[in-house]
Amino acid sequence: PPQMKRPTGEALYFAAADVVARALQRKAAIKSLCYSSAFENKKKLLALVCETLRYYSVLTDMHTYAQANSKRTLFETEALAVVVLYDALIGRGLQCGGKLKGIVAPIRPELKTELARRVARAGGKTPRDLLPKALQSDVIFPRYVRVNTILASIAAVCEHLEGEGYTQVSPRGGLPAAREFWVDPHVPELLALPPTIDLHAHPLYLNGSIILQDKASCFPPLALAPPPGCVCLDACAAPGNKTSYLAALMNNRGKVIACELDPRRLSTMKKMLAKAGASCCDPQLQNFLTTDPRSEALRGVEYILLDPSCSGSGIVSRRDALLGVDEADDSATRLEELSKFQISCVEHAMTFPGVRRVVYSTCSVHQAENEDVVAAVLRSRPAFRLVPALPSWPRRGLPVCPQSDCLVRVDPAHDQSNGFFVALFERIDAPTLPLVSADHVMDEVDDEAVHGPDSGADGTAHMSRPRRASLQSRLAHARRRMRQAMAQQ
Repeated sequence: PPQMKRPTGEALYFAAADVVARALQRKAAIKSLCYSSAFENKKKLLALVCETLRYYSVLTDMHTYAQANSKRTLFETEALAVVVLYDALIGRGLQCGGKLKGIVAPIRPELKTELARRVARAGGKTPRDLLPKALQSDVIFPRYVRVNTILASIAAVCEHLEGEGYTQVSPRGGLPAAREFWVDPHVPELLALPPTIDLHAHPLYLNGSIILQDKASCFPPLALAPPPGCVCLDACAAPGNKTSYLAALMNNRGKVIACELDPRRLSTMKKMLAKAGASCCDPQLQNFLTTDPRSEALRGVEYILLDPSCSGSGIVSRRDALLGVDEADDSATRLEELSKFQISCVEHAMTFPGVRRVVYSTCSVHQAENEDVVAAVLRSRPAFRLVPALPSWPRRGLPVCPQSDCLVRVDPAHDQSNGFFVALFERIDAPTLPLVSADHVMDEVDDEAVHGPDSGADGTAHMSRPRRASLQSRLAHARRRMRQAMAQQ
């Protein structure tokens, strides 16, 4: 039972078995089940659950084989059996001792031999060859790392990586090679590293200097561009990556109200924001749709980021596919229900009396959740207009609604990130945002990045490559903000 205290090593397997069982019963989405678990290391739990479900048919067959050759019941539940057998036969080996190891150790050699026979009979080389084609192939992206500029500069993180033997290279198509990284050309705080690197135990991750965040997930805060000192609201905030990026873009000045309706996800987000040093954030247990925009606490909100529940159809290796749910399950009925909910969220955001800008985003590829939602909102809320989101990004919206060139789409097949959609609304009678000059950003760049200890008399003569890259990224970002402001005038 989940409430029973297990030995530390075994706790992961019992927690994963609980999530697997509930996921198979469609109790909730896999990620939600993992983040609502009492097991502390959510990333490790999610990885084990996803890989177990990927190999579920193979593992249930192996469990059946083991049970047929045993004179006793081996595991309490089949969910526990497949989780344990995944690590014992396919993963990194069982990561615990105790009762579970005592069950697996005597039968593991025979099961490994039987699994190898089945792979050979199928004409394969590894257990992955036993999987359906849909579960075999993965689109691979770089490992994206966002520098948390609340606690660290881009230059300092680049120097740290170079000190570990990494080489900074210019951005290119494809993946960084081993020991290579580059500064992303679209998100100035984002670094791309080799996809196989695991940073969960890295000191920069543990101290909050870097945040593991997909590239496309950075786009909504970057498009909203809330200025320092403003009042911003993240309507569907957990787990908090976008929230912490909003705080960083605001130089941790002002206020970011972060709404989350699930208590456990709220608790996880609070820990994440504290680790990131995002002191301007105010996490609240709140259903965004029930908020009172004219209340004393919310009437001053000027910027709203809205990333509501969606089909998740843009996520590569969709987790619902691990449950045997085909993408066709995104039926017209389901998409219509999601679309109605999403429209209601955007319309509610636009009732905040002081709101100037609203960003609407999804991780969906469906027109019904993206362009159709935008078109419906523009019809029902004539006080708002579309303005260009991230003007330098080349992939725009489908040409099925007015001003589709203002919209942003991310295609996982071509853009090295998960599928995403971003729309930026602005109140028509809102004051035009001031132009942000490159000179202004030069003044904002922290003294260490420009006038470091190895600089010359003019502050740049001996600037190191990471410092130069940091400055160039900030300047490029300033120019993009200038073009965006000019496009609104």
